[in-house]
Amino acid sequence: MTASEQTAAVKSADRVLDVFELLADAGHGLTHAEIGTSLRIPKGSLTKLLKTLVVRGYLTFDEPTRTHTLGPSLAQLSDRPARVQQLIDVSLPVLQALTRSINESSALNRLHGQHTEVIAAATSTQRLVSHLREGDLAPLHAVSGGKAILAQMTDDKLDHYLHTTEFEKVTPHTVTDLPRLRHELEQARSTGIAYSREEYTPGIIGIGTALDLPASFPPCSINVAIPAVRISDTLEARAVRALRDAKRDIETQLREDVRTA
Repeated sequence: MTASEQTAAVKSADRVLDVFELLADAGHGLTHAEIGTSLRIPKGSLTKLLKTLVVRGYLTFDEPTRTHTLGPSLAQLSDRPARVQQLIDVSLPVLQALTRSINESSALNRLHGQHTEVIAAATSTQRLVSHLREGDLAPLHAVSGGKAILAQMTDDKLDHYLHTTEFEKVTPHTVTDLPRLRHELEQARSTGIAYSREEYTPGIIGIGTALDLPASFPPCSINVAIPAVRISDTLEARAVRALRDAKRDIETQLREDVRTA
């Protein structure tokens, strides 16, 4: 990064923090013009900044009053580590049962910027397996767990992702064509199941589904990874059923834990 790029990055970060501090001090909503005048940010730059923060949930926009206020994502940040650990504690036994039921590796993933991050996993006992390791990162568009998370996003958040991402062709099978990717995500929204067919790891078929969690949790998904040489219609159907059962079990337990906390 050049010196000018570093300066621009710092300036952008300063503006974000300035907006947060201004709204926190105001204690009420402020219009675009009020924010721009107070912080002396050019109108065009401020429009892009506010739109991004609204899409990410760090600000809310009230249409009748045309004002911005601090959003729920800010409040949820401090709760995230505890929520993630709670999610892992609930999900790991479910993943282990899922893997035993179909003898294929499975994982719990969370949204990490424009990637998914594996935060818990269970490994198949078969000789030929896909090793899903905690901390592994993968592009959202290239893996089943990532596509499942994308399909669950609101239209605004999904459009922002699709129009600001450079889609890397990780393997010859990676879907980078925007219309085709949109079509796949629409199918995933409809069925609740997303696929990655050798798009991130050659020889591996991924099947994933998003978790429907309370707002205090990050966007997450679970997936199974099956060697292509072993995939069949029968195994795929079993995997989909097992994923749906696991999704239901995780969501039910978490809602019960949140309700009784």
